[in-house]
Amino acid sequence: MDAFYFLHHGQTDWNLRGQLMGHQDISLNDTGRKQAQEAARILIGHDISSICYSPLVRATETAKIIAQECPCNLYPFAGFSERAWGDWEGKVVPKDQLKKTEDHLPSGAENFEDFRHRVLSALQEASAFPSPFLIISHSGVFNVICQELHLPEADLAKTPLLHFSQRLGKWTMEVLAI
Repeated sequence: MDAFYFLHHGQTDWNLRGQLMGHQDISLNDTGRKQAQEAARILIGHDISSICYSPLVRATETAKIIAQECPCNLYPFAGFSERAWGDWEGKVVPKDQLKKTEDHLPSGAENFEDFRHRVLSALQEASAFPSPFLIISHSGVFNVICQELHLPEADLAKTPLLHFSQRLGKWTMEVLAI
């Protein structure tokens, strides 16, 4: 694997309200569908080999919209699902609180190491596809990938489409405008 794209799923109403989605199946809103269409226009001509996406509804909808403009095979990857937050799903939880919870996870939440292992296993499996492939997923998955590749996290609300590439053993991340 020497290159891939990452796209955060389009906007949902829960995003607007700041609600923690986790494993909840939340559909895109009209803005989210427009964002996916704009991302598809940007990706035309980038020779995407495959789309590997989270099976959660918001990512699945995004993948199907992209595939209409960038015809390629679609592959759902459970490993690219967002981290499960159990009893906190549907609630507004400050981001700093999420980072300090490993010792006191809410009931039904996935611990970070299990989540990290799941994401990295999915990334390893996706890397069998020819480069470049597209991952359509969630912010938690993006953060794990950035940590693994030793790259800084980005604000996905402002830069939801990114290109990752490796040269001389070092990964870089380029923001593609949306």
